[in-house]
Amino acid sequence: MRLAEFDERANRISFRTFSPWVERLAECAAPAYPDFQILTGPYDCFQLPFQFQERFNLE
Repeated sequence: MRLAEFDERANRISFRTFSPWVERLAECAAPAYPDFQILTGPYDCFQLPFQFQERFNLE
C-alpha cells in the first residue's frame, strides 16, 4: 500500500510504501527472514516535485 503526503509549502508529494502483509504475518509467527512494514528502497520511499499553485490556482 502506498501512502502519499502532500506538502503544499514545500511543493512536493512524498510517498512511502507500507506492507500490511508484514503486520498480519507478525500475528501468526515471526518471519524466518527480515521483513519490514515500511519499505525504504528507492521505488518505495521517494518524493516528487509538484507545483500546487500552478496546478490548482490556489490563492
